[in-house]
Amino acid sequence: MLDSAAFSDTGQAPMTRGDQMNALGCNWIPVEKFAGSRIARIKNFHQLLAPNPKSPGRPPSQPGIVFFSCCRNAIRTIPALQRSERDNEDIDSESENHALDSVTYALQYKKSSGRRVRLRGI
Repeated sequence: MLDSAAFSDTGQAPMTRGDQMNALGCNWIPVEKFAGSRIARIKNFHQLLAPNPKSPGRPPSQPGIVFFSCCRNAIRTIPALQRSERDNEDIDSESENHALDSVTYALQYKKSSGRRVRLRGI
């Protein structure tokens, strides 16, 4: 997923940045954005950070998302994000929020719709 601004025609080039990268072999699709979408992504992220009592195969105290030690930028920048002075549910967009955007865009793309199924005949 790539920010939909990368697919916006700014008139500066014959192809958008997203289309240029896709022509070179990338497989980017634009992120669905709407009014308040960042706040919705942040709320979803907060829900995943909270302990998940319904997490299959995990103790109930485990969160729905875990960061590995190699996720250095996410570990460094996400906890340091400040709230927006204008909207208490949003973040300060002047801060370094690239890691948060990448994580929340990925979460938006990866919908969890799994269910248990009984396999027979194996």
